[in-house]
Amino acid sequence: MQVPVSVCFAMLVATAGVSMMAASASAEVWVVDPLTKVFRDSTPADAPQEIRASGVRGEYVSAQLVVRPAAALPSLRVRTSALRQAGGKGRIAADHVRARFVGYVPVNKNTPYTPPEELVRAAPDDFPDPLLEVGTLRVEARQAQPIWITIQVPRDARAGEYRGKVDIEGEESISLPIALTVYPITLPARNPLWITNWFAHHNIAKYHSAAMWSDAYWEMLDKYARIMAEHGQNTVLTPLFALIDFYEEADGSWSFDFTRFDRWVRLFRAAGFRRIEGGHLGGRGPGGWESPDFWIHGFAVIDRKTGDRTEYERGPMYTPHIRRLLRDFLPALQAHLAKRGWLDDYLQHIADEPIAQNAKSYAAIARRLKRYAPELPRIDANMTPELTGSLEVWVPILDQFDRDHEFYMKRRKAGEEVWFYTCLAPRGKYPNRLIDFSLVKVRLLHWINYKFQADGYLHWGLNFWTETPFESVEAGDLPPGDNAIVYPGPDGPLSSIRFEAMRDGIEDYQLLRILEAKRGRAKALEICDSILREITDYEHDPEALLNARERVVAAIRGR
Repeated sequence: MQVPVSVCFAMLVATAGVSMMAASASAEVWVVDPLTKVFRDSTPADAPQEIRASGVRGEYVSAQLVVRPAAALPSLRVRTSALRQAGGKGRIAADHVRARFVGYVPVNKNTPYTPPEELVRAAPDDFPDPLLEVGTLRVEARQAQPIWITIQVPRDARAGEYRGKVDIEGEESISLPIALTVYPITLPARNPLWITNWFAHHNIAKYHSAAMWSDAYWEMLDKYARIMAEHGQNTVLTPLFALIDFYEEADGSWSFDFTRFDRWVRLFRAAGFRRIEGGHLGGRGPGGWESPDFWIHGFAVIDRKTGDRTEYERGPMYTPHIRRLLRDFLPALQAHLAKRGWLDDYLQHIADEPIAQNAKSYAAIARRLKRYAPELPRIDANMTPELTGSLEVWVPILDQFDRDHEFYMKRRKAGEEVWFYTCLAPRGKYPNRLIDFSLVKVRLLHWINYKFQADGYLHWGLNFWTETPFESVEAGDLPPGDNAIVYPGPDGPLSSIRFEAMRDGIEDYQLLRILEAKRGRAKALEICDSILREITDYEHDPEALLNARERVVAAIRGR
């Protein structure tokens, strides 16, 4: 039986006016899979004494280990080495092997309408989630501290076995071996699955003290673009009314300045994004959810002579004044996209989540968009079948996608794209990426993409933080973590173990596509079916999912 590693540390203890002195303390160290959430009261179980992982070229490989000291460790540090190919010349540089401490956030109440067996733990408690970018961390006595290891496998890595180590350091250190198998398979340079996480661009300014549209803001925005792209995102929600300057001329016509819009698009394309998702033209009127009419979103109109900005009065999108605005704006937007060479990569939102009570209003705006800018595909979170013909990209919520799967597959056969989204719902047995759900549920979202033929995935909440993002992860009545999957760090965004699991699922999707191209869809579905029978019927055991992924790799290799 394999047992946890027991380690002795000589720790440094400092007191006021006294030089540092060594003290002896013992700690347990063990390895767990990257789909297990480690809580502070977790204790060692039978576990391997080395980190064993596998991956393909171009992949980010996740692993996890845990330190549990008998006495408080004032300053725990973790270092990783380069990985060297056993019996070969291959090498994966040390900066491709990262170690981060897993942080904790308080969850005060569990996701409602969810059976206890679908939750990783009952609230209230501290749950693991953020990945901290700190050099050292204090760990209290007899508290488990997970450490997340990420290995970025270079696209030109030689296939084979690689060896390295993780040093867990006090004054002295213990080394835990890393064994990585790199398979002779390469992920595509471009992720074929459309992924978008909507984000609050103003929160980037607010939480990083960078004036909106200042050079400091653009530098910070680039860091967010990079972390999104590194986690599989390739489509960016672009707030048109915040980026484009609007001028109402003396004759009642409109003109537009796209300078800021262009800078935004170029920044995200440089980070690796392929699609531009034009922000919503309108939202619900004063009647709330069942309002019969959509109103144009608010924006500022600039006076050419004074430069003063005046907030444009919101109103129904069928009024003559707003019709004139759309008549001028939409063709200008289409022409500008064509001029820049971005037209083929553009999607346009109309209004979010139309329902039967406002379908007529939505359809009228969709017709106007098609008339004024016929080359702009229309996309929205939309579960209303009577709006067939009003959009080219359907994005139903996951449970609706499940219930009406036949309808959405008909739309797909008709040449339209079909994605799905999650948010505060669905709950219960449905996979979702909430903090009190297992990481298996997060990773399986993109196995659902593959098996049930959904072309993309959308989530509304990358960074819609509360005032205290590390202390409050339940915005309003939302379930824990629904509003954000990254955290604001001192120098930029911090990832989370949910964001890492999501990326792992996107990479699984890519491998399933490779397998389908090589050996047919039936073979890929055979493996999918072994862990994902229906959208609400799947294996919850991390080992089952990780084994299925290994079978996908073996099948690609003809094993």
